[in-house]
Amino acid sequence: MLAIYLAALIFGGIFLGFTLFSGSDSDSSDVSHDTDLSHDTGDLGHGDIPSHGLMAEAAQFFSIRNIIFFLTFFGLTGSVLSWLDTNSIVTFLSSMTMGVFSAGFGFAFMKYIKNSESGESISIRSLAGRVGKVVLPATKNKRGKVLISTSSGTIELTAIVSEASDEDELKIGETILVIDFSGNDAIITKSDL
Repeated sequence: MLAIYLAALIFGGIFLGFTLFSGSDSDSSDVSHDTDLSHDTGDLGHGDIPSHGLMAEAAQFFSIRNIIFFLTFFGLTGSVLSWLDTNSIVTFLSSMTMGVFSAGFGFAFMKYIKNSESGESISIRSLAGRVGKVVLPATKNKRGKVLISTSSGTIELTAIVSEASDEDELKIGETILVIDFSGNDAIITKSDL
């Protein structure tokens, strides 16, 4: 049984070390680190698996990262207890407990980070009614850019001046109000705020 524990420890440890020291993310369903606009969905952030439902939770729990945590701590606990000549049943049960605990802790930690403010997905449509600043001049016929402040930070959007606006052009630094969206372009007008 010691050979199984050592194999799990070595295999899990190598992959855990690789993911920790390379800075890579071994699971695409976990937290995304970029905040670009996703033009096809109209949301900020990414995620391959919806954040609701029992099947989605199970799929996220059995991610590569959690399997690596399980193998590493299962193997570590089993190896140490085997070397200490602990009863084989106690060793196996302790190893399983530590493996499941470490995978569960990793899952809970990643879920917390994903649901925290920095990992939060924001619908682009929810930005209607927000005030921002022009950073690239916009007209009724030519797109410009605006900055909108949210709880997650500042978002830059392409914008076009509303046909109903009294202004034909909004210049850099002017305060604007997002009144609607056309695709991913914000429809803006001048704001007095």
